[in-house]
Amino acid sequence: MMATPVKRLILLTVLRDVYPMVIRLVDVPVCLEVSEFDEIFHAVLAWDSGIGYWFKIHGQEFNSFQRKTRSKKLRDFRLHRLETFLYTPGAMDQWEWELRVVDLQEGAIGDEVPVCVEGRGATPPQYCGGATGYRLMLKRPEMGEKMFQPAQVYWKLSVTSWRWKPLGSICVRAN
Repeated sequence: MMATPVKRLILLTVLRDVYPMVIRLVDVPVCLEVSEFDEIFHAVLAWDSGIGYWFKIHGQEFNSFQRKTRSKKLRDFRLHRLETFLYTPGAMDQWEWELRVVDLQEGAIGDEVPVCVEGRGATPPQYCGGATGYRLMLKRPEMGEKMFQPAQVYWKLSVTSWRWKPLGSICVRAN
């Protein structure tokens, strides 16, 4: 029986809503399951395995919480050149990646190893609050004393007549 070459996807991945840009070019076999792609992408970013994943391809959503999605392979989506789709690794921080199919290539026989071909931009910390938290993290050193310290935040609860005032690192009720 003759072995057939494995088709490969060349994907350009761009982290959305983050500056400086974070870009990775990955080369993966189309026989890869979606759950395996999630694990590999976490490894490329040097992140821990996340809690779930979410894809939006051809206007449909596929996530790790649906049983029918877990066994899907990349080839099942019939992706074509220059097609884009969204990928969110992990349900907690909502990092959203835009993936674009740069090319479909014939691989060598038995060549099923995914590869990160190149990249640009440092990977942000995984658990910093997603794109919003990362922007605030980068902004804090620039702003310095202009940004509020946690103890300076003053809340006035509109539901009750309580007023809260900062006292050191804790808030106390003002009568």
